[in-house]
Amino acid sequence: NLLTMKKTVLILIAALTFRLLFIYFDTDCNYMDTSECFNNPNEYSVVMPYIGFGNIFHHSGVILEHVVSEFQDIKVYSSKFWGKLLVIDGDLMFTERDEYIYHEIIVHVPMKYTNGNGVNVLIIGGGDGGAARELLKYSSIKKITLVDIDKEVIQVTQKHFPLLKPTFNNTRLNIVIDDGARFIKRTTEKYDLIIVDSTDFGQSYTLMQDQFYLNCKLKLEKGGILVRNIDSPMMSLNSIRRGKKIFEKLFSKVKIFNAYIPSYVSGEYSFVLLADTINENINWEKWQLMEMELQYYNKDIHYSSFIHPKYVQKAL
Repeated sequence: NLLTMKKTVLILIAALTFRLLFIYFDTDCNYMDTSECFNNPNEYSVVMPYIGFGNIFHHSGVILEHVVSEFQDIKVYSSKFWGKLLVIDGDLMFTERDEYIYHEIIVHVPMKYTNGNGVNVLIIGGGDGGAARELLKYSSIKKITLVDIDKEVIQVTQKHFPLLKPTFNNTRLNIVIDDGARFIKRTTEKYDLIIVDSTDFGQSYTLMQDQFYLNCKLKLEKGGILVRNIDSPMMSLNSIRRGKKIFEKLFSKVKIFNAYIPSYVSGEYSFVLLADTINENINWEKWQLMEMELQYYNKDIHYSSFIHPKYVQKAL
């Protein structure tokens, strides 16, 4: 009846009000501000909406460094739970606690489809060195070219993330400071694997154009593969679907794969593998002989990463 409905509505309003007040007073910062506190510019609150209405977690810490480069705003935070965090233009790039998931999945999935001998790899973006670190675990890779537009990202990473710093001293890694779209247009080299590991905003707008992907395709060796990060299917399913349609006009094979990355909004994150031909007969015995030290990726993860929940299957 009407009275019962009114009581139910009032209870829901009271519960929501209590929850919001709890969030607000449980942190030194206004929970609507996801980067900095109002009172102390050296403190912050990382707030991420998770699955479930009103379910929000936060971890407070300090800003270790703030650099405004020629291209973007770069911050390094310290958190008790997540360790150090790299944030660019207010968007979380990775945390020390779970960065290995992102970097392992974006590298080891496509590497299993390469011929494995004398591989030449191009990374566009990836100035944090995480993807390069994973690639350097393969003795079969002869050369890695990393092209990033912002040298400050590389410098900040080396300063604050000790697990990534040794990557930059490896002789197989060649670092080029340049716009990735301009580089791929001008280079005369061809690559077995191109990894686009970039933000999807700001200075990366040139990496979102159809012409960029066409240029990448032209610089792939026969049987070569292009892979890039996309977005969260829970939060940006429509943009993933639109992107897939564009990629299908350029490549015969378009495969979306996923990883569970706890620090990212919704926990789900998608990548796309692009090629004209893919040899799906993976020689797992050969790869297992390499005995890499990995924390996330394995044979089961490889195949399961291409399995999508029904709502994603329907959309794609």
